[in-house]
Amino acid sequence: MIALRRALSCLVAMVLGAVVLAGCADEIPETATAEVPPVLGVEVGGVDPCATTTEQIRAQADALVGRGLREAGYTALLVPCDEPVPAVDDVALRDELAGDGLTVERVSVDDERVAHTIPAGVAPEVLRTAITRRVMLAWPLVFSGDVARLPDENIALIGNREVLDLALDDKRRPGAPVGDDQDVYSRAIGEVGLLVSLTRRGDQPGEMSVSIADLNLAGADSVPATDIWTGRRLHSVDGSLSVPLAPGDTALLTIG
Repeated sequence: MIALRRALSCLVAMVLGAVVLAGCADEIPETATAEVPPVLGVEVGGVDPCATTTEQIRAQADALVGRGLREAGYTALLVPCDEPVPAVDDVALRDELAGDGLTVERVSVDDERVAHTIPAGVAPEVLRTAITRRVMLAWPLVFSGDVARLPDENIALIGNREVLDLALDDKRRPGAPVGDDQDVYSRAIGEVGLLVSLTRRGDQPGEMSVSIADLNLAGADSVPATDIWTGRRLHSVDGSLSVPLAPGDTALLTIG
């Protein structure tokens, strides 16, 4: 285990170095750095955010509170519009939201916080994959859709406390593909932690694997991991960590 911790420490330094030197991946924007504060939020306004009403804002706020997402950390209501939105400037409404521990803000449609919004009503495996990718790239977690109408399973995924702790990691350093494989990512987390995500593309279930050598952990006798989404405990076999996945689904592994 000491060898594994040492290997993880080395890999953290390698991942952070790769981010600075190479930019990791084309889809990582320049703003996805330590300077961008972590954000948990939801969009308001639907197809025409510039016409957002106080009723729409209240409804989304009530749903955040009623379905437990505010307690999970989702406190930001974001209205993407490049014009003034009177409802957002309603002082009484803002005071009302503040009493519930919420904020509402109009943001530019180009704002980092709404640049990669997740449609919250998609199938669970698609939602897991979308959330995981944003965690691996250190992007804000902001969802669109009517929170009140979301299936309970989707609410549970959006509010997963272990995943949110990772999304709120202070380092805010995006991860990188392992080798050239865009379906396998690693990201340094905390001081010596490591995350690995594996995504199953296509329309067939199957096993996804990552080589321990590719993670620079070859010196460890046995590498343990836990899939945060399922709680499944894994150990490396024949030099690889492997997990069975349904088509379109993703595993999010913490190493160690």
